[in-house]
Amino acid sequence: MALAYEKIRFLRAPQIADGHDSELIRALAVQKLFRLNSPGEAANIAIGQFSKGAYPDLVRETLNSVSSGDVELTPNLRTALTMAVKRPNASGVEKDLFGKILRSGG
Repeated sequence: MALAYEKIRFLRAPQIADGHDSELIRALAVQKLFRLNSPGEAANIAIGQFSKGAYPDLVRETLNSVSSGDVELTPNLRTALTMAVKRPNASGVEKDLFGKILRSGG
C-alpha cells in the first residue's frame, strides 16, 4: 500500500522542467503564440524571444514557422536568425533550413 501511495504522490507532484525540457516547453509555447497572432506580430514575438537567448528548439520552431508562413521574415527577424545560426552550437539542420528560406526569397 505504501508503494501505491508513493506512486500517486509522485504523479501528483508538480514536475519542474529544467535544461532541455524547459527549452522545449518554451519553444512549444512560442509556437502557440505564433499561431495565435498575425505573421508580422509573430515575427516581433520571435525577436523578443531571441533577445532572451537563442536555443535549438526555439531556432528550429521559428525557422519552421517562417517556412510555413506563420511568421513573417522581417529584416529584424532575419538578423536575429542569422545570428542564431552562427552561434557555436547551431546544428546543421538549422543552418540548412535557414539557407533554404533565404534561397526561396523568404
